[in-house]
Amino acid sequence: MTAFRHARSQGTEMLELDVHLSLDGEVVVAHDGVLTRTAGHAGRIAETNFADLPEMLESLSVCFGNGTSIHTRSMSHANFSLDGCLMIPRVEMTCLFMWSGLVNTARASNADRRMPLLREVFAEFPTLPINVDLKENSDVLVRKTSELIKEFRREHLTVWGNARDAVAQKCRREVQLYAFMECLFIQPSITDA
Repeated sequence: MTAFRHARSQGTEMLELDVHLSLDGEVVVAHDGVLTRTAGHAGRIAETNFADLPEMLESLSVCFGNGTSIHTRSMSHANFSLDGCLMIPRVEMTCLFMWSGLVNTARASNADRRMPLLREVFAEFPTLPINVDLKENSDVLVRKTSELIKEFRREHLTVWGNARDAVAQKCRREVQLYAFMECLFIQPSITDA
């Protein structure tokens, strides 16, 4: 959550995040569905109850694939190299932004190493547009994401889907179904003149 808070404090106008479904049906905000890189544990989010998900590692390797990387082991310096990975110390920092080579860090406590729920992000940022990428081809994930968007009244603030056509089609059908159901239950008001 610190990364999202920091982005907001820096003036971002929209958040982008990825979601997975936990074993007990919670919509979890995380890029990787496999826990190895981010938490150092074997297994997947889909195979783990939310309460049992491990905390994220103290440092996280992020590979961009463009040959550029940053390695940080303390908050006082950042080293650039060409091995395609970024090391982010998670104990004191959860977010590292790059704008034209500028590195900006946001500090976080160890308590912030827990993967957040989409519900928590929606609650904390009720007016900020959010782009939600559903990382799994799951009818349940589509339905639960849609339900959260409706529960938090974010239909006009949330862009959601996936680049894979199968997932995008499921999202589209869910939105169309919701719009159809709304039309069925909206009664025009009739007033006497």
